[in-house]
Amino acid sequence: MTRTRTAPQRGFLGRALSTLAWAAAVIGPALIAAGLWITVPVGRFAERAEPVEVHVVGMDTRGADGDAVYRPVFEVRPQGGATVRHAGTFWVAPPPHAVGDVVPGYYDAATGEIRSLTLMAAQSAAGEGLIGLGIAGGLVAFVIFGARAIQSRLPAPKAPGD
Repeated sequence: MTRTRTAPQRGFLGRALSTLAWAAAVIGPALIAAGLWITVPVGRFAERAEPVEVHVVGMDTRGADGDAVYRPVFEVRPQGGATVRHAGTFWVAPPPHAVGDVVPGYYDAATGEIRSLTLMAAQSAAGEGLIGLGIAGGLVAFVIFGARAIQSRLPAPKAPGD
């Protein structure tokens, strides 16, 4: 007589793994979406903007000393045009540039947006890190759900004396 498993007996570890799998299944795609939301605009900006020398003319600071984040204020001086100043929306720590630096970057004349290559790389790295965490979460969920599915299809262990 073949025994089939009814509801698996779940101890603390089984419940913890099940919770972990569901959390990874929900949070993983959210992290991937957030990473794409951060990373994709960098590539699109580089496609439509032109490479320029960017002058760092200021540094905005937010937060206390130990938790401070920084956002450089950039300026470009296009040929035949007025000087353009721009502070982006991406805050980083430590400060990526010092006031007075001249760094490579991009300028979008249509929007007035200016970004340095260093900040673009930092933004891409942050997005790619989130995508990597999301993929890892998806793999965790896949492995745990797969193991649980295999376990539920195994025959029940024989009772002593059978």
